[in-house]
Amino acid sequence: MADFIQNDTGSILSLTIQDQSGNPIDLTSATVTLQFYIDTNPPLYSKTMSIITPKSGICQYQFASTVVGGVTVYDLISPGVLHFTVVITFPSGAIISSPFEGQITIHPAWPVATE
Repeated sequence: MADFIQNDTGSILSLTIQDQSGNPIDLTSATVTLQFYIDTNPPLYSKTMSIITPKSGICQYQFASTVVGGVTVYDLISPGVLHFTVVITFPSGAIISSPFEGQITIHPAWPVATE
């Protein structure tokens, strides 16, 4: 899995959701939620992933930023290790939570050059 850079808003986490036998889980009409935190910045984030190829279990999340009270807040707010898991909710109400935790390194952003 690729590393990311602090404050990036174009970095994409792509996942193929599989069952215990390694077969893709059909995500048709499901909602996939990415739950993550950065070890140096403990709030837990919960973001809806885009389902790219439902029958193949492929989904992704593009890390973003939001403006809160005039301040830009980034998903990838600080360098450190991003710990993540996914929760799938099916139309029937059934929920599958991933039994694993993924990890991605977030490297510090380079300072913005000024002239």
